[in-house]
Amino acid sequence: MEKIRNYGQLINEFFNLRTPFKKEIIGYVKYWDSTYPILKLSLTPGNAKKTILITSGHHGEEPFGLHTLVSWIKQFDYKKFKDFNFIIFPCCNPYGYETGERFNGLRQDTNNDGDLVKDSKVAELAILFEHFPISADLFIDVHGETYQNRAYCYEKKLKSLPPIAEKALAENDSLLPYTRQKTVLGVKVVNGVICPRKWEIGLEGLMEKRGIKYSITIEIPGHFDGQKRIEGGVGIINSILSNFKEVK
Repeated sequence: MEKIRNYGQLINEFFNLRTPFKKEIIGYVKYWDSTYPILKLSLTPGNAKKTILITSGHHGEEPFGLHTLVSWIKQFDYKKFKDFNFIIFPCCNPYGYETGERFNGLRQDTNNDGDLVKDSKVAELAILFEHFPISADLFIDVHGETYQNRAYCYEKKLKSLPPIAEKALAENDSLLPYTRQKTVLGVKVVNGVICPRKWEIGLEGLMEKRGIKYSITIEIPGHFDGQKRIEGGVGIINSILSNFKEVK
């Protein structure tokens, strides 16, 4: 498969970043003549009581989702979010990122909750399983939407808690507009937010089964001005975190 991006360069970029996040390689996957490290970032302030889990880079044809997360990491405001523990897996499918393919080298989807098990047949998920938290307070999965020109989110939450994704989209609408469509992929959308069926396939489905308070997938549009797209996506992530911070 032809390589269209340099994953090694991306890994080096992460390790050269001056951020408060601890960086570690947690395992390797190999496809033919290429070996790909799986990266984990973490931040555990001593007084933090809530844990934020973030993933991205599942699908190689959606690089703008991963690039948005990279920009957010570069601009991370520690003082603003020092009350949170962070666990971040920035690229869950390095083969897909490097080749532009949706799936890994064996045509498997890394965004499948049913395969995130011990000794999974999906090599990436077998590695992630060993480092995934048992639970978290907020899960954010940053994706790209190749056919859209506006952002939208999926949100699942405990019934007793207020929604936060809708507010985050509205707060950044002037920079990265959210969709006004009534349906996306045949599912109802309200103010840019989809509430998918219970136990949705994907890592958000796993976190829902584990009783997480909030599980939010951000869909960054593929057909939009690149710089504004990244700025708006970074803003949406920050708004979600700020809104979550206000939840009692």
